Amino acid sequence: FYRSDVDYVTDRGFLNPVHLTERARSGEGGEPIQPDPRLALRQFHDQLKARGITLVVMPTPLKPMIHPEYLSDRYASVAPLVDNPSYPAFRNALRADGILVYDCAETLLAAKRETGQPQYLETDTHWAPGAMERTATDLAEFLEREKLVEKGDIAYQRAEKMVRTPGDVALMLKLPAAKPLFLPQEATIQQVREPDGAPWKTRRNAEILLMGDSYSNIYSLEGMGWGAGAGFGEQLS
Repeated sequence: FYRSDVDYVTDRGFLNPVHLTERARSGEGGEPIQPDPRLALRQFHDQLKARGITLVVMPTPLKPMIHPEYLSDRYASVAPLVDNPSYPAFRNALRADGILVYDCAETLLAAKRETGQPQYLETDTHWAPGAMERTATDLAEFLEREKLVEKGDIAYQRAEKMVRTPGDVALMLKLPAAKPLFLPQEATIQQVREPDGAPWKTRRNAEILLMGDSYSNIYSLEGMGWGAGAGFGEQLS
């Protein structure tokens, strides 16, 4: 596990006044920063709305939220969703401002219960390919239900590929290479291809602009070690 991820679920709420005050003082060069994410998202939502664009926010769960059973025996039999105390208020505030929120945490928790399989990589902070693909499918259905998009007519194809690599947490430990404590993990990714078999590509006239972090591109960027052409954007497309 990544320590920062564990801190998120065990620390005080990120909207706690004390926490917000501390964050406000953490700007570079002593410059105060705006610590409340609700205000930034509200402003972004208003800016997009003025241009006829709908903002959809999808908070991506961290590994300890879905797999607390690896950290405490109290979750050995039934592992509920573990989250930061401030998250419900954060989500409700966005919805009260008219911002669409797709909450995929319960989707991943249900998948874990149904399959009995981990939804995250073993020695990596990120989700497993299957969990990412299921989330992309559910998000697509959410966007259709909200009548934001309609199904397209491009006959994309998917092709399996096996990848094998150590995870980012294992690499960050900087352990001696001679006697590794953690072996590389194998995972099967689904590379998305155009109808003619060429690699999937973005389109400047697409109806959706996906803005994400490493959860979105872990299976897209070759440099992250888990293959390419199979990330969240590709699966959503």
